Amino acid sequence: MSEIKNELDTLPVRALLAAAFITYLSAASEDRRRQCLDSWMAHSGLQKFDLRSFLCSESEQLIWKSQGLPSDDLSMENALVILQINALKLKSVACPFLIDPSSRATEWLCTHLKQHRLEVINQQDNNFMTSLELAVRFGKTLIIQEMDGVEPVLYPLLRRDLIAQGTHTFSQAQTPISYKVGLKNSFGHNSEA
Repeated sequence: MSEIKNELDTLPVRALLAAAFITYLSAASEDRRRQCLDSWMAHSGLQKFDLRSFLCSESEQLIWKSQGLPSDDLSMENALVILQINALKLKSVACPFLIDPSSRATEWLCTHLKQHRLEVINQQDNNFMTSLELAVRFGKTLIIQEMDGVEPVLYPLLRRDLIAQGTHTFSQAQTPISYKVGLKNSFGHNSEA
């Protein structure tokens, strides 16, 4: 009973640490993440905090492993960050950008998100703009592979620069793109380390 009371008493602090981790440490190295979390725990008076057990269950982690996600802490934490950001939908302006030389994270994302309307394209494809416009128009989750940099046409989409005309919403790209309100975040992917 005292363990449950302790869990409830520390819930706001653990939620704050999880939010801070997702907001500030998602792009940090594994060492930097540990250092900041240890410092934050010391300042908050929290004895122990495990992001993985706070944000997901063991069964979810086992499912992710069976879908091909590596079981190391960094991969699991990155998956948590990506899924938390993706769950926010339009409330977040964050868009995950992965550097994935082995393509394991990308393969896992494709497997994990297969029930969603998912589109995977290469930035160098001839039909890149058409695929991008259709994904935006129909609210698909978009994974853009082999990115050497962010194309200027993506800036208005990533910033959510939208204009409303009547009942329609458009992205302020070079050519207006009809924007589906339920659009999930797009994922950039660079295969180079």
